[in-house]
Amino acid sequence: MCPRSPSLPVTYCLSTQHPHPSYYADFNNDDYICMWDLEQTVTKLTRGELSAEEVSLVCEKVLDEADGDHDGRLSLEDFQNMILRAPDFLR
Repeated sequence: MCPRSPSLPVTYCLSTQHPHPSYYADFNNDDYICMWDLEQTVTKLTRGELSAEEVSLVCEKVLDEADGDHDGRLSLEDFQNMILRAPDFLR
């Protein structure tokens, strides 16, 4: 079961067995995680402690690394493939 927060509509998440569950939110409810969704998620997860430039850099890196079909957004398949390539997330 994914952790839920009233301010963060969780779409994709990992096992809650992990000490720091990873999740991304689909704020615009289009079934994909786009740059804007990533920016909102990173800002909330870092409690606003990063500058806008730092948030954009993090989000660009996530998309560069995880967007398998290079369409500028993450599908559930992209997210799952990213997690499978990073086995530390599954521990």
